[in-house]
Amino acid sequence: MQNINVNLPANIAEYVSNKSKDEYLSKAAVVRQYLINAILEERVLECRKKGCSISKTAELNNVSVPKVLEVLAKFGSEEIADIEEDYAMLKAYSKTH
Repeated sequence: MQNINVNLPANIAEYVSNKSKDEYLSKAAVVRQYLINAILEERVLECRKKGCSISKTAELNNVSVPKVLEVLAKFGSEEIADIEEDYAMLKAYSKTH
């Protein structure tokens, strides 16, 4: 891992501070998790825009297919129909294997 120091606006720093107290985590852990999630979301959306399948997107980002589906559902774009179809196929596959 590599350390990166950033200055945050006061309202963001206050939110991170409150979140860290509520979840009994360090401020760094809270910021790290938010940053990881935001970058993952961006990478998933970029992969899909490039035409990668959901399973290939999962593979490239080292996450599960359900996590990719969760990210795509969160952003509710034209992916929704594909997501519902892929999720139904995934559920059917998991029942048979």
